[in-house]
Amino acid sequence: MHSQSGRALSSVGSEHLVYTEGVGGSNPSAPTKDSQEWLSFFVLMHFVYILYTPSKDRYYVGESAFVSGRLDQHNEGLYKGAATKLASDWELFLEIECSDRSQALKIERFIKKQKRT
Repeated sequence: MHSQSGRALSSVGSEHLVYTEGVGGSNPSAPTKDSQEWLSFFVLMHFVYILYTPSKDRYYVGESAFVSGRLDQHNEGLYKGAATKLASDWELFLEIECSDRSQALKIERFIKKQKRT
């Protein structure tokens, strides 16, 4: 149904633009993995995560605001760190919620330091 202005009417009678009119920015896309890294600086909550690979019996410690997306990156071999490229069966072992990225980085460094001692 259309109004006199050529705009579509919703089921309750209010006008709205039809998608085919191509209004810029009206249909935002989901964040990509690259943009997730950039967005993580603006997200208040961050996580320290520990991954485990049964095939290599190894652990990996990292931090991110998007743990599930980061896990996918590790398993697909897309994460820049070479440490996780040795396996593609990483699973989430532990996730620690932090108040911000600064706190997450401190906890990540602490855990990694414990592994070396």
